[in-house]
Amino acid sequence: VYINVQEDDIYIYPLKFENRKIIRDSTRSLHSYPLELEVDTMLSAILRKPSFDVDFLTIPIKFRLAKAGIPAQMNANLNGGAYLGLRNDFYSIKYSASPLLLKSERKINHFGFSAGIFTGIGNTLVSSTNTSNLTSYDYEGIVWSKGLAGIFAINNFTVGISIGIDLSYG
Repeated sequence: VYINVQEDDIYIYPLKFENRKIIRDSTRSLHSYPLELEVDTMLSAILRKPSFDVDFLTIPIKFRLAKAGIPAQMNANLNGGAYLGLRNDFYSIKYSASPLLLKSERKINHFGFSAGIFTGIGNTLVSSTNTSNLTSYDYEGIVWSKGLAGIFAINNFTVGISIGIDLSYG
């Protein structure tokens, strides 16, 4: 389908093949969702949009599991990276009655899910405790992070969780 948003109205059109191309069939509209409806009329729909997601991630907190007698560690050095994944967005269109206006008003909620891979650079404390005694001194080093991530979005709020590994340089 093709979705056309014109000011306050949403129109959904079917697609058709013509001359080996996919085009919008503008001769008929499957559905329309105006900003307001009469109170007696109730419409609802869930629209899905799959896509390939390319984003920039900010990693505000890292948690390292306990290992070889060293307790779990948490670090708040800000890290970032590139993210590639598959995404599904869902848009819920519903109408709710407004007793003052004697009309039903359209409300749209957005939910998104994405899963993929990330890679990027950051910094962390490099010490004997997090390098399995490969170094005997402590310093702030540059790390290359890579791993898997999952992202969840509700309307304009997005949060994610990831699991990965840091490779230290320097």
